[in-house]
Amino acid sequence: MDERSKRINDAIAQSGYSYPELSKITGVSKSSLQRYATGGTKKIPIDCVEAIAKATGTSAKYLMGWEENISEPSNARPLPPVYNCKYYHSVSAGIGTFADEDCDTYSYFFNSQAQADHCFAVDIEGDSMLPELRSGDVAIVDTEKELCNGDVVVFVDKSEDLGYIKQYHKTDNEIMFISYNSAYKPMIFPLSALNDRIKICGKVIKSLRDF
Repeated sequence: MDERSKRINDAIAQSGYSYPELSKITGVSKSSLQRYATGGTKKIPIDCVEAIAKATGTSAKYLMGWEENISEPSNARPLPPVYNCKYYHSVSAGIGTFADEDCDTYSYFFNSQAQADHCFAVDIEGDSMLPELRSGDVAIVDTEKELCNGDVVVFVDKSEDLGYIKQYHKTDNEIMFISYNSAYKPMIFPLSALNDRIKICGKVIKSLRDF
């Protein structure tokens, strides 16, 4: 392990954050953080170093070995507390997967436990929302957000017990769920299907990716 990797590893360890937690703060994937901290790669983008430095209360210069003393940068952002929400494992960005009644918990940097209580996390499967959302991403969904046309939502077709993630559009007569990937046709339902057949579970407020 070289000196730079050792400093990154020590900074992460002293921060008290796990790799998944630090990944959510910095936007750097868990696998990349692990490679940086163990010397698994020699190429570390400077923006990633800066993000790690801000999150761990050090400086990019220190982590890179350009200065000897740990110093907290003046623009370091405060770290929000972590709260747990429900975590489901089957929503489709594609042809549909069975909605999952069982759930685990997912740690995320919500504003409060009250916010976490009306949100949930869900794994995305499929390619219908490429390039913005891809299979393997995790969506954070708020069940209480007011919906506007163009929002990305999670919904369930109760007639088939299938869950989807799509872009939402509502008119006076119908509801359309649109894929970003043009290979998929819009899913169109009469307005009367809302609640009887179609249940909108919530609005996607964040997507998380492990590169």
